Amino acid sequence: MSASIKRFEDMSPTGHLMMHQQEDGDIIVCAVPDTEECKRGHLPPFGIAVEFCSCIGGGGQSPHTRKALIELWKAIERDNAENPQWRIEAVLLRWKNDHTAQRRL
Repeated sequence: MSASIKRFEDMSPTGHLMMHQQEDGDIIVCAVPDTEECKRGHLPPFGIAVEFCSCIGGGGQSPHTRKALIELWKAIERDNAENPQWRIEAVLLRWKNDHTAQRRL
């Protein structure tokens, strides 16, 4: 079964770290910048992604890194449980402001 988890960064309303574990155990890590940073710096809005393969299915060249990513996953789960981030309001407000400004143009 595949699963995903994310945690917003501390310095912007929409930037976040997202992790996805595929059914074969591979872990994909995405760093997604804040939407305003994307506009100013011409950064891709979907972020940057890297994938680390599991050693079980073959191809896994970084077992220690993958183990650390699993620990990071657990830390994000714990942070999300102990200190939830209610950023959806900020995301919706920014989306609303962006679309309102576009209608004025």
